[in-house]
Amino acid sequence: MTEIRSPLQAQIVQWHVQTGASVRAGDLLLVVEAMKMEHELRAEHDGVIGELFYEDGALVAEGEVLATLKLMAHSRPDAPALVDAVVAPAPGAAALRADPGEVADLLWLAPDEVLLERLAFPSLRAFWSLLF
Repeated sequence: MTEIRSPLQAQIVQWHVQTGASVRAGDLLLVVEAMKMEHELRAEHDGVIGELFYEDGALVAEGEVLATLKLMAHSRPDAPALVDAVVAPAPGAAALRADPGEVADLLWLAPDEVLLERLAFPSLRAFWSLLF
């Protein structure tokens, strides 16, 4: 289970989810207002909303836990074998399989610009998207 925290001192304008709701990464969870501006908080992972700790209109401090999110097995950061699927090969080409050890070395040693160029293989892009 992961915690959804307030990024700043704010007032909750409106929750867009309820306890028990399934969410996907990128879904809008709630809107908060700070410094006369509204900010959208979105899900970082796929999961199910566990508990909402505040109601609409509540004032929250920076870092306060707003809700919990039960992660789906496929979106857990500690899930084993992140890249274990064989990528469908192009006609006449061999199947590609990413070695997680080699990919991890590439991710941490290459500058971002170079990294994006090296992620030409679909299996490497899939691995990258699961990490970040």
